[in-house]
Amino acid sequence: MSLPRARIALALLTAIWGSTFVVIEAGLGGASPFVMIAARFAVASVVLVLWRPRSLLPALRATRAALPLTLTMVLSFGLQTFGLQTTTPARSAFLSSLMVVFVPAFELLHTRRAPRPRLLVSVSVAALGVFALFHPVGLEWRLGDTLTVLSAISFGYYVFALSRVAPTHDVQTLVLAQTLGIAVLAVPCALVFDTLTFDFAPGTLLVVAYLGVICSALSFTVMTNAQGTMPAVEASVIYTLEPVYAAVFSLALGRDLWRWQLAAGGGLVVCATLIAATAPPPVAPTVSASG
Repeated sequence: MSLPRARIALALLTAIWGSTFVVIEAGLGGASPFVMIAARFAVASVVLVLWRPRSLLPALRATRAALPLTLTMVLSFGLQTFGLQTTTPARSAFLSSLMVVFVPAFELLHTRRAPRPRLLVSVSVAALGVFALFHPVGLEWRLGDTLTVLSAISFGYYVFALSRVAPTHDVQTLVLAQTLGIAVLAVPCALVFDTLTFDFAPGTLLVVAYLGVICSALSFTVMTNAQGTMPAVEASVIYTLEPVYAAVFSLALGRDLWRWQLAAGGGLVVCATLIAATAPPPVAPTVSASG
Protein backbone atom coordinates (compact mmCIF):
# COMPACT_ATOMS: atom_id res chain seq x y z
CA MET A 1 0.00 0.00 0.00
CA SER A 2 1.37 3.42 -0.97
CA LEU A 3 1.82 6.07 1.71
CA PRO A 4 -1.01 8.36 0.45
CA ARG A 5 -3.43 5.40 0.29
CA ALA A 6 -2.33 4.29 3.76
CA ARG A 7 -3.12 7.73 5.17
CA ILE A 8 -6.58 7.73 3.59
CA ALA A 9 -7.24 4.17 4.77
CA LEU A 10 -6.40 5.00 8.40
CA ALA A 11 -8.48 8.17 8.27
CA LEU A 12 -11.48 6.12 7.10
CA LEU A 13 -10.71 3.42 9.65
CA THR A 14 -11.02 5.90 12.51
CA ALA A 15 -14.59 6.58 11.39
CA ILE A 16 -15.41 2.94 12.13
CA TRP A 17 -13.64 3.12 15.46
CA GLY A 18 -15.62 6.22 16.38
CA SER A 19 -18.68 4.04 16.87
CA THR A 20 -17.08 1.39 19.07
CA PHE A 21 -17.28 3.18 22.44
CA VAL A 22 -21.06 3.32 22.45
CA VAL A 23 -21.34 -0.15 20.86
CA ILE A 24 -19.08 -1.80 23.46
CA GLU A 25 -20.93 -0.06 26.31
CA ALA A 26 -24.22 -1.39 24.91
CA GLY A 27 -22.81 -4.88 24.49
CA LEU A 28 -21.54 -5.07 28.08
CA GLY A 29 -25.15 -5.37 29.20
CA GLY A 30 -25.27 -8.83 27.61
CA ALA A 31 -21.73 -10.16 28.09
CA SER A 32 -18.90 -9.81 30.60
CA PRO A 33 -15.79 -7.99 29.32
CA PHE A 34 -13.39 -10.83 28.45
CA VAL A 35 -16.22 -13.02 27.20
CA MET A 36 -17.06 -10.18 24.80
CA ILE A 37 -13.42 -9.95 23.72
CA ALA A 38 -13.15 -13.72 23.17
CA ALA A 39 -16.40 -13.75 21.19
CA ARG A 40 -15.55 -10.82 18.90
CA PHE A 41 -12.10 -12.12 18.03
CA ALA A 42 -13.38 -15.66 17.53
CA VAL A 43 -15.84 -14.20 15.01
CA ALA A 44 -13.00 -12.20 13.43
CA SER A 45 -10.85 -15.33 13.13
CA VAL A 46 -13.64 -17.30 11.46
CA VAL A 47 -14.23 -14.47 8.97
CA LEU A 48 -10.53 -14.24 8.13
CA VAL A 49 -10.20 -18.01 7.65
CA LEU A 50 -13.25 -18.08 5.40
CA TRP A 51 -11.85 -15.14 3.46
CA ARG A 52 -8.45 -16.79 2.93
CA PRO A 53 -8.41 -20.44 4.08
CA ARG A 54 -4.77 -20.95 3.09
CA SER A 55 -3.69 -18.38 5.69
CA LEU A 56 -4.62 -20.62 8.65
CA LEU A 57 -1.50 -22.81 8.80
CA PRO A 58 0.94 -19.90 8.24
CA ALA A 59 -0.95 -17.94 10.91
CA LEU A 60 -0.61 -20.78 13.40
CA ARG A 61 3.12 -20.87 12.72
CA ALA A 62 3.32 -17.08 13.14
CA THR A 63 1.58 -16.96 16.53
CA ARG A 64 4.91 -16.89 18.34
CA ALA A 65 6.21 -13.95 16.29
CA ALA A 66 2.90 -12.13 16.81
CA LEU A 67 2.75 -12.89 20.54
CA PRO A 68 4.00 -9.47 21.76
CA LEU A 69 1.37 -7.73 19.63
CA THR A 70 -1.29 -10.20 20.77
CA LEU A 71 -0.54 -9.78 24.46
CA THR A 72 -0.53 -6.00 24.11
CA MET A 73 -3.94 -6.00 22.43
CA VAL A 74 -5.46 -8.35 25.02
CA LEU A 75 -4.25 -5.95 27.69
CA SER A 76 -5.48 -2.89 25.78
CA PHE A 77 -8.96 -4.26 25.07
CA GLY A 78 -9.30 -5.71 28.55
CA LEU A 79 -8.40 -2.46 30.30
CA GLN A 80 -10.59 -0.37 28.01
CA THR A 81 -13.58 -2.72 28.30
CA PHE A 82 -13.35 -2.93 32.09
CA GLY A 83 -12.87 0.83 32.20
CA LEU A 84 -16.14 1.40 30.36
CA GLN A 85 -17.96 -0.22 33.28
CA THR A 86 -17.19 2.75 35.52
CA THR A 87 -16.58 5.63 33.10
CA THR A 88 -18.52 7.19 30.24
CA PRO A 89 -17.94 6.59 26.50
CA ALA A 90 -16.93 10.25 26.07
CA ARG A 91 -14.30 10.09 28.82
CA SER A 92 -13.09 6.74 27.49
CA ALA A 93 -12.68 8.22 24.00
CA PHE A 94 -10.78 11.20 25.39
CA LEU A 95 -8.43 9.18 27.60
CA SER A 96 -7.86 6.54 24.92
CA SER A 97 -6.76 9.29 22.53
CA LEU A 98 -3.91 10.16 24.89
CA MET A 99 -2.19 7.28 23.10
CA VAL A 100 -0.87 9.94 20.71
CA VAL A 101 1.57 11.24 23.33
CA PHE A 102 2.84 7.77 24.32
CA VAL A 103 3.88 6.59 20.84
CA PRO A 104 6.67 9.21 20.51
CA ALA A 105 7.83 8.23 24.00
CA PHE A 106 8.20 4.59 22.97
CA GLU A 107 9.94 5.73 19.79
CA LEU A 108 12.41 7.76 21.84
CA LEU A 109 13.07 4.94 24.31
CA HIS A 110 13.72 2.45 21.52
CA THR A 111 15.75 4.49 19.04
CA ARG A 112 17.27 7.04 21.44
CA ARG A 113 16.25 9.63 18.84
CA ALA A 114 13.29 11.99 18.98
CA PRO A 115 10.80 11.83 16.09
CA ARG A 116 11.10 14.50 13.41
CA PRO A 117 10.09 17.99 14.62
CA ARG A 118 7.16 18.19 12.20
CA LEU A 119 5.65 15.01 13.67
CA LEU A 120 6.21 16.26 17.22
CA VAL A 121 4.34 19.45 16.32
CA SER A 122 1.47 17.39 14.92
CA VAL A 123 1.36 15.29 18.11
CA SER A 124 1.15 18.45 20.22
CA VAL A 125 -1.62 19.93 18.07
CA ALA A 126 -3.54 16.64 18.14
CA ALA A 127 -3.28 16.39 21.93
CA LEU A 128 -4.51 19.97 22.26
CA GLY A 129 -7.38 19.22 19.89
CA VAL A 130 -8.46 16.15 21.84
CA PHE A 131 -8.40 18.17 25.07
CA ALA A 132 -10.50 20.93 23.51
CA LEU A 133 -12.90 18.39 22.04
CA PHE A 134 -13.75 16.86 25.41
CA HIS A 135 -13.22 19.84 27.72
CA PRO A 136 -14.49 19.79 30.39
CA VAL A 137 -14.08 16.06 30.95
CA GLY A 138 -15.14 16.30 34.58
CA LEU A 139 -13.21 16.57 37.80
CA GLU A 140 -14.21 13.27 39.40
CA TRP A 141 -11.56 10.65 38.71
CA ARG A 142 -12.80 7.06 38.64
CA LEU A 143 -11.24 3.63 38.51
CA GLY A 144 -12.42 3.30 34.92
CA ASP A 145 -10.43 6.40 34.00
CA THR A 146 -7.22 4.90 35.40
CA LEU A 147 -7.83 1.66 33.52
CA THR A 148 -8.45 3.58 30.31
CA VAL A 149 -5.20 5.54 30.64
CA LEU A 150 -3.32 2.26 31.11
CA SER A 151 -5.12 0.99 28.02
CA ALA A 152 -3.92 4.06 26.08
CA ILE A 153 -0.32 3.36 27.12
CA SER A 154 -0.67 -0.26 26.04
CA PHE A 155 -2.24 0.65 22.70
CA GLY A 156 0.46 3.27 22.16
CA TYR A 157 3.04 0.51 22.43
CA TYR A 158 1.02 -1.61 20.00
CA VAL A 159 1.00 1.18 17.40
CA PHE A 160 4.75 1.62 17.85
CA ALA A 161 5.48 -2.12 17.59
CA LEU A 162 3.12 -2.77 14.67
CA SER A 163 4.94 -0.28 12.43
CA ARG A 164 8.10 -2.30 13.03
CA VAL A 165 6.63 -5.78 12.65
CA ALA A 166 4.14 -5.27 9.81
CA PRO A 167 6.69 -4.66 6.99
CA THR A 168 8.34 -8.04 7.65
CA HIS A 169 5.22 -10.25 7.59
CA ASP A 170 2.36 -11.11 5.28
CA VAL A 171 -0.57 -8.94 6.32
CA GLN A 172 -3.27 -11.64 6.37
CA THR A 173 -1.02 -14.07 8.22
CA LEU A 174 -0.08 -11.52 10.87
CA VAL A 175 -3.67 -10.36 11.38
CA LEU A 176 -5.08 -13.88 11.69
CA ALA A 177 -2.28 -14.88 14.09
CA GLN A 178 -3.30 -11.97 16.31
CA THR A 179 -7.06 -12.54 16.23
CA LEU A 180 -6.59 -16.25 16.99
CA GLY A 181 -4.21 -15.43 19.83
CA ILE A 182 -6.48 -12.79 21.34
CA ALA A 183 -9.52 -15.08 21.20
CA VAL A 184 -7.59 -17.90 22.91
CA LEU A 185 -5.92 -15.73 25.57
CA ALA A 186 -9.21 -14.03 26.45
CA VAL A 187 -10.64 -17.37 27.62
CA PRO A 188 -8.39 -17.86 30.70
CA CYS A 189 -8.72 -14.12 31.41
CA ALA A 190 -12.49 -14.57 31.43
CA LEU A 191 -12.20 -17.54 33.80
CA VAL A 192 -10.09 -15.51 36.22
CA PHE A 193 -11.59 -12.01 36.01
CA ASP A 194 -15.14 -12.44 34.69
CA THR A 195 -18.45 -13.87 35.81
CA LEU A 196 -18.80 -15.71 32.46
CA THR A 197 -22.06 -14.18 31.34
CA PHE A 198 -23.28 -14.06 27.75
CA ASP A 199 -26.82 -13.23 26.70
CA PHE A 200 -27.73 -14.76 23.34
CA ALA A 201 -30.28 -12.01 22.73
CA PRO A 202 -30.33 -10.56 19.18
CA GLY A 203 -28.90 -7.26 20.39
CA THR A 204 -25.85 -8.88 21.95
CA LEU A 205 -25.25 -11.07 18.90
CA LEU A 206 -25.43 -8.03 16.62
CA VAL A 207 -22.87 -6.21 18.78
CA VAL A 208 -20.51 -9.21 18.66
CA ALA A 209 -20.95 -9.53 14.89
CA TYR A 210 -20.25 -5.83 14.32
CA LEU A 211 -17.21 -5.79 16.59
CA GLY A 212 -15.89 -9.05 15.14
CA VAL A 213 -16.37 -8.47 11.43
CA ILE A 214 -16.02 -4.70 11.03
CA CYS A 215 -14.04 -3.53 14.06
CA SER A 216 -11.67 -6.51 14.25
CA ALA A 217 -11.27 -8.51 11.03
CA LEU A 218 -11.57 -5.56 8.65
CA SER A 219 -9.98 -2.97 10.91
CA PHE A 220 -6.93 -5.05 11.83
CA THR A 221 -6.31 -5.86 8.18
CA VAL A 222 -6.46 -2.22 7.12
CA MET A 223 -4.41 -1.09 10.11
CA THR A 224 -1.65 -3.66 9.62
CA ASN A 225 -1.45 -3.00 5.89
CA ALA A 226 -1.29 0.77 6.33
CA GLN A 227 1.17 0.83 9.21
CA GLY A 228 3.64 -1.16 7.18
CA THR A 229 4.26 1.98 5.13
CA MET A 230 4.29 4.86 7.61
CA PRO A 231 5.99 5.95 10.86
CA ALA A 232 4.19 4.95 14.04
CA VAL A 233 4.03 8.57 15.25
CA GLU A 234 2.21 9.67 12.08
CA ALA A 235 -0.25 6.79 12.42
CA SER A 236 -0.96 7.76 16.04
CA VAL A 237 -1.82 11.31 14.96
CA ILE A 238 -4.28 10.01 12.36
CA TYR A 239 -5.88 7.79 15.02
CA THR A 240 -6.84 10.90 17.00
CA LEU A 241 -9.53 11.48 14.37
CA GLU A 242 -11.45 8.70 16.14
CA PRO A 243 -12.99 10.86 18.89
CA VAL A 244 -13.80 13.54 16.31
CA TYR A 245 -15.87 11.01 14.37
CA ALA A 246 -17.37 9.79 17.65
CA ALA A 247 -18.49 13.32 18.50
CA VAL A 248 -19.91 13.87 15.01
CA PHE A 249 -21.86 10.60 15.16
CA SER A 250 -23.19 11.52 18.59
CA LEU A 251 -24.29 14.89 17.24
CA ALA A 252 -25.93 13.35 14.17
CA LEU A 253 -27.85 10.82 16.28
CA GLY A 254 -29.11 13.51 18.61
CA ARG A 255 -27.19 12.18 21.61
CA ASP A 256 -25.15 15.36 21.93
CA LEU A 257 -25.68 19.08 21.30
CA TRP A 258 -23.54 21.35 19.18
CA ARG A 259 -20.67 22.77 21.23
CA TRP A 260 -17.82 25.09 20.37
CA GLN A 261 -15.47 22.33 21.53
CA LEU A 262 -16.53 20.16 18.62
CA ALA A 263 -15.48 22.77 16.08
CA ALA A 264 -12.31 23.85 17.91
CA GLY A 265 -11.10 20.40 18.94
CA GLY A 266 -12.07 18.72 15.68
CA GLY A 267 -10.41 21.48 13.68
CA LEU A 268 -7.16 21.12 15.63
CA VAL A 269 -7.10 17.35 15.20
CA VAL A 270 -7.70 17.69 11.45
CA CYS A 271 -4.89 20.27 11.28
CA ALA A 272 -2.59 17.90 13.17
CA THR A 273 -3.40 15.14 10.70
CA LEU A 274 -2.64 17.43 7.76
CA ILE A 275 0.66 18.51 9.34
CA ALA A 276 1.70 14.89 9.77
CA ALA A 277 0.43 13.84 6.33
CA THR A 278 2.33 16.58 4.51
CA ALA A 279 5.61 15.74 6.20
CA PRO A 280 8.15 14.46 3.68
CA PRO A 281 9.15 10.80 4.14
CA PRO A 282 12.35 10.21 6.06
CA VAL A 283 15.39 10.08 3.84
CA ALA A 284 17.29 6.83 3.98
CA PRO A 285 20.96 7.23 4.79
CA THR A 286 23.23 6.89 1.78
CA VAL A 287 26.44 4.92 1.71
CA SER A 288 29.39 6.28 -0.17
CA ALA A 289 31.28 4.15 -2.64
CA SER A 290 34.33 4.19 -0.42
CA GLY A 291 32.21 3.09 2.52
